[in-house]
Amino acid sequence: MFKVQSNTQQRALRVQSDSTEYLPDAPPAGTATSTIFPKTSLYMTPLSPDPIVMVNPSPLNFPQVLMNQSVNRTISIMNGGGGVAAISSISLSGNPFFTITNLPDLPQNLSTGQNIPLTIQYAPTAAGDHSAVLTVVDNTTRLTHTVDITGNCMDPYIYTLPYSQNFDAVSIPNIPLDWQKHVTSTTTYAYVQTNDAGYSNPNCVGMYNAEDMSSQLFLICPPLDNSISISSSRVCFYAKSNNQTSQLSVGVMSDPADPTTYVETQIVQLTSQYSEQIVS
Repeated sequence: MFKVQSNTQQRALRVQSDSTEYLPDAPPAGTATSTIFPKTSLYMTPLSPDPIVMVNPSPLNFPQVLMNQSVNRTISIMNGGGGVAAISSISLSGNPFFTITNLPDLPQNLSTGQNIPLTIQYAPTAAGDHSAVLTVVDNTTRLTHTVDITGNCMDPYIYTLPYSQNFDAVSIPNIPLDWQKHVTSTTTYAYVQTNDAGYSNPNCVGMYNAEDMSSQLFLICPPLDNSISISSSRVCFYAKSNNQTSQLSVGVMSDPADPTTYVETQIVQLTSQYSEQIVS
């Protein structure tokens, strides 16, 4: 909300120019004008008449990532000042799990407000904490700009049994990072997510597809290491349904990212009361 003032003099309502100085008493031709206008004027100017190289965000912290998966984040190299900033070098050192996927041809000259968007990819193949340093050199101010980059990788594999999960460590509606879900439906109301209606408090996982009977909903546990025999293992869980005729399919997948690799092992008949289900 702006306080306004009225005048017999016409003023421009909207003006945009990167090179022409704005004169309120003489608005450029072709712009909408009015005798009612805000009492506030905003003038956008460079931070300095000289080039200022700005690298954002700094530092760059990746979210936790599962092993053998990748996440991309963008870093912007911008000239926040006047003149021209000449970017002569961009390099990434440290852990090789971090890479620049779109390194531009250099050198590049950046005028006021121009930027170079860099995509940094974190694709870890080993669990643990990892770090790297992005270094940007500009020949105009003769300065070196650095950005610290960090990431953490989780190994999702199950190496020993028994394994248990009660979903209590996550905030509703999230599921644990090492679990996965797939929802294919013609309605936006289908979901696989945590809620507070579980057999044990506070959390459980709910699956809903009442408005599209052809929906495909998958809740996928972390993968088993090859040292664990599937044929000698079993899964135990408590489940119920609001519909007496509901059935739950339990099976295995060779590729958790590909629902077409699902092979059904057993169909479980659910009732309106929680009951223990054991599938082997």
